[in-house]
Amino acid sequence: MGSSKFISHQSIQQGFLKSSSSIIKYILQPMNINPDNITLKQLMSIICDDLVKMNFRVIKTDKLYDNSGRSVPGFTGFKTKQRSDGGIIKLNKNYPSSIMLETLIHEYVHIKNENLLILPIVADAANSVALHNELLLKTIELHVEICTNLIIMPPAKICTALLQTGYDIDDILLKYKDFDKRTILKWVSLINHNLECHFACVFFEKSHSNKIVNTILDESYTYDHKNDPEPFYLFNILSNKNSAAAMACKSGKPTNIHKETNIDGIDYYCYAYYECDLKKEVVNDNIPGTTKINYDRLVVIGWKKQDYAIMQVLKSFIPNKITTL
Repeated sequence: MGSSKFISHQSIQQGFLKSSSSIIKYILQPMNINPDNITLKQLMSIICDDLVKMNFRVIKTDKLYDNSGRSVPGFTGFKTKQRSDGGIIKLNKNYPSSIMLETLIHEYVHIKNENLLILPIVADAANSVALHNELLLKTIELHVEICTNLIIMPPAKICTALLQTGYDIDDILLKYKDFDKRTILKWVSLINHNLECHFACVFFEKSHSNKIVNTILDESYTYDHKNDPEPFYLFNILSNKNSAAAMACKSGKPTNIHKETNIDGIDYYCYAYYECDLKKEVVNDNIPGTTKINYDRLVVIGWKKQDYAIMQVLKSFIPNKITTL
């Protein structure tokens, strides 16, 4: 969810309440789904069968963009303004399988939730571009993303797993290995109600010769679950060569590092994940058409050392029975 950059603590919490009630009403109860006790295979079987019943086709394409020319992972086109008339879900096959999986569930949530607007589409456009107000779209997307994560990563289930493992993020990522690291860690930062948590994600765009040519900070914030998210100055952290984030970047290869890190005189315990040679399509401003770019990605999450230490002690008191999705 890229939405924390412009929403308040109140909006986040209201989003949780609204999303929780809507998925119960439109998805969990009608489909008899218990997200705390269902495997991913079972969940996807229910979703795919229901999409067929609702007359929705799912296809993969290598060309899918929003109306500003940015590549997007998925889109749903409705035949009419009536959901019951069906439509088509397009998934961008240039994205990793984890993103396509999340996107399919995301689009299913949008279809099922009758409170969400069906955006008008240009039926004949090559990419079925939605005509919409950007602020409205961001509000809708935030709601749908929270709903999606509530289904695939129920807060009670993942928070119990955090307690049982003493906040071992490597273990959490393994249990939810079918989903994107950024999605998982961002979600942990938002549902981790007891502890102040920082989260950051940065992209390193690479040239055809595999050299980093551009750095894009996607998100970087700290959230105490009481006040509005505040900026987390990741680039200052990267300048500290002994930090987990800097060490992960320096490796230049797929790496996961977790260690104590001192940030502005405060000790933290941080997890940093460096991923290499990810790919996506972008619109080329100079030559008509699109081009594929290669990029690396750094994802970081962490807590104050004193809080993390408490979690290490508490894990011995939590029954060690964790089930995966």
